[in-house]
Amino acid sequence: MAVDLPLLLRTNAFFAGTDRERVGMEVELAAVDERTGRCVPYAGQRGLRRVLERVRDEWTGEASAESGYVTAVRRSDGACVSLEMGGAIEYASPPADTVHDLATRLGRDLGGLAAMAAEYGVALLPGGNFPFNTSADITWLPRRRAELLKAHYARVAPHAGYEAMTLNLSAQVTLDYLGPVDLARKLRMQALVAPVVHAILVNSPLFAGRPSGLLSRRMHQWQRAEPVRWGPLRAAWLADDEIVAGFVDWAGRLPMIYRRANGTYEPGPDLPFRDLVSERGMSSEQITEAWRQHLDQIWTDVRLRRTLELRGADGPPAEALPAVAALWAGLSYHRPSRAAASGLLSRSTPRDYVSATGETKVAGLAATYGGRPMRELAVEIVRLARNGLEERAAQGLEKPGAARLLEPLEEVVDSGLTYAERTLRGWDGRCDRYVRHFRIKDSL
Repeated sequence: MAVDLPLLLRTNAFFAGTDRERVGMEVELAAVDERTGRCVPYAGQRGLRRVLERVRDEWTGEASAESGYVTAVRRSDGACVSLEMGGAIEYASPPADTVHDLATRLGRDLGGLAAMAAEYGVALLPGGNFPFNTSADITWLPRRRAELLKAHYARVAPHAGYEAMTLNLSAQVTLDYLGPVDLARKLRMQALVAPVVHAILVNSPLFAGRPSGLLSRRMHQWQRAEPVRWGPLRAAWLADDEIVAGFVDWAGRLPMIYRRANGTYEPGPDLPFRDLVSERGMSSEQITEAWRQHLDQIWTDVRLRRTLELRGADGPPAEALPAVAALWAGLSYHRPSRAAASGLLSRSTPRDYVSATGETKVAGLAATYGGRPMRELAVEIVRLARNGLEERAAQGLEKPGAARLLEPLEEVVDSGLTYAERTLRGWDGRCDRYVRHFRIKDSL
């Protein structure tokens, strides 16, 4: 008998949300040789393993390993440093009660992480991609999931898929929702606003050490890699009471790329998820665990899990990392700002979204969205986020001065000059100068 996935997931409260609104970030960083700007290997005296072992000792953290290779370190407070498929280092913060607290933690943890990496001649670069490598000279890490993803993209889109999984970087924000109605309203606003945030943050203009002709090489490769799992979360355009069921129906029609079983990862069966769980006769607990794994294999710009993950934009320079969290929290956690942002873009469609991101990767804030100038929309979106943070601070829900974290993005939208365009203006072909300028220092 077929499993009614939307009903099952509502019954076991998978989408019930939390009782408070916190904020977290995941920041992907290119780990490069500080002299050449090129990616560093896993092994060796100046390799990623030595960096992770140093983090483990400094944090007195718990290390995770696969086949004898250290791949992640988790600290007791929940902060985690892990390795992505192509050797990027990802820092994941524990959730913070305020944007101000998150910014403080980011400065301390990323500065400390950069100082430890520097002991081995490794620089950590935020941004949208590895700027001086191609996918051909990236070493896939010794992880079982990497092998399965590589096999998947060999079938789907070998070149674009490999590049997206190995070279791309981002700065992702994780936010809470307070129940089904709150989830629907946040999800709709975040989906509508995402192309505007992408335009503000385009920041991957270099590829293999040369200008690529794009402001966001990252966005270009994700669009080519597998559009069905990337891009707009189309359920956000449904009515409030249809969004969760619409999302589950869409995701249920996708097959799993891999699944965890018997302590390891194995290829997912070539059938839609909903058919898989029906044919296998799984218990509700087993279905929920498989569903959790399945959602890890969907990379829409707004990713719906037990939290809302905003993941579509390029990572900005180090000084602007807290601004990304401030922008999304100010829009999402202040109801009037959220409603105003949704109203501003209420006539947009998924087709407008796709068209806007296609323009944005080339034109940045000079693009259009639904026939409207992107820069005008960006100015208003950042203003609404500032209003949201200021009102939350007045209510005691945020620390005073949190809105100042938005100043880097305000400067971008006021000038109309994106981070990618600034990089191109200053680019002189010197990788070492680029690394010195953009690497994370010992403090943010």
